[in-house]
Amino acid sequence: MKVSATAQRNNRRCKERRLGIVLLAAAIIMGGCASVAAEAPKTSSFVLSEDVRQELNRMETPMFEGQLLQLSEELNFDDILTIKKGEMLFNKQQGFYTAHIKDGGNQQPIQLLDKSAIAVSENGRKALYGTATEAYILDIDSGKSKKVQTKSDSYKGQESIDGYTSMYFADKEGRYVVILREVGVLAVADTATDAVYTIMLKDYLQSESYGYRHDFKVYQNELYMFASVPDRDYDNLIKINLEQLRFETVLSGDDLFIGKYELLSDGKLLFDGQFREEDGIFLYDPVSETFRSVLSEPDADPGRFTYAFSLSPDEGHILIHNVVNENVELAEFKEGKLLNKRFVMKGYSLHALIWLLTSWNEDGNDLYIKLAYEDGGTSSGIVSNIVEYTINE
Repeated sequence: MKVSATAQRNNRRCKERRLGIVLLAAAIIMGGCASVAAEAPKTSSFVLSEDVRQELNRMETPMFEGQLLQLSEELNFDDILTIKKGEMLFNKQQGFYTAHIKDGGNQQPIQLLDKSAIAVSENGRKALYGTATEAYILDIDSGKSKKVQTKSDSYKGQESIDGYTSMYFADKEGRYVVILREVGVLAVADTATDAVYTIMLKDYLQSESYGYRHDFKVYQNELYMFASVPDRDYDNLIKINLEQLRFETVLSGDDLFIGKYELLSDGKLLFDGQFREEDGIFLYDPVSETFRSVLSEPDADPGRFTYAFSLSPDEGHILIHNVVNENVELAEFKEGKLLNKRFVMKGYSLHALIWLLTSWNEDGNDLYIKLAYEDGGTSSGIVSNIVEYTINE
């Protein structure tokens, strides 16, 4: 799908807006130089700027719906990897731990690993960790670890994980792991079959100069990711068939920016960002190649991220984060429409966009939001409280 370009003035404005976010979240490769390998973008890539937080501190007294859970110790918000059914999985002091945070949170944390976890799968059942030369997946329920296969017959370069820069889960269950071997070389490991697929990005993008964002998803045996080539469309959402290693552009255009995206069970794409001078949340149908606004408004300030979202695992509910007014609403999500919206949080100085702060139970009935300060103040990403909200009690 190719989105038609807007006028040059709007293109410049849109690109300036993106640069404030994307340069922090992208891994940029200049001139095909293999020595330029950016570190993995951290969650702070989408934290809110200090001027926004100062404005929010002057707002009315904050309020929230749900139960406030106080942590026994303060943690950085990106050290809290997920929360499921009152159990928090987190890193601290070079270790990976679990702790029960309900009922006063008085239970002592249990150490699961003597090193930090790199990531936890969205369903909260697997953790990814590594040594200097190997990658492992921990089954959190059983406590057993499995080595991730990293070799690929199709890749004639290094034959081990030596020198990897980053690793990511690329699906909700923790089956697929994306390993960055070196600049522009991705290994996608299927931990269920031990198959490894190696992707040389320059072969697909047909350029020695390109950039990509570390935001990977595997869906129906296809890898989705963002990539860009100078002097072409600024943002490109592409997909690569893992079996056939076939490349295809999903979305591209000068008047399009995608922040967070979800691949829905009906094949549609839900994303927040900007489309044709509107800031908001949009639904794209790849069959009809049509866009639909779920919630949007004209982009009055190109330097701000107006709306963000977090979708429940069953796709039945959605959290809407109005970043400018710092409100969070919960709504039913049905056929691309928001139904029965209600506020769950007002006036809290959230340190980041809602999709970095929210964990859902698998049934979609309970959710947890980090950075819920009792006084509504900000503390540089330090979390001392969690809000638990139950949709149907």
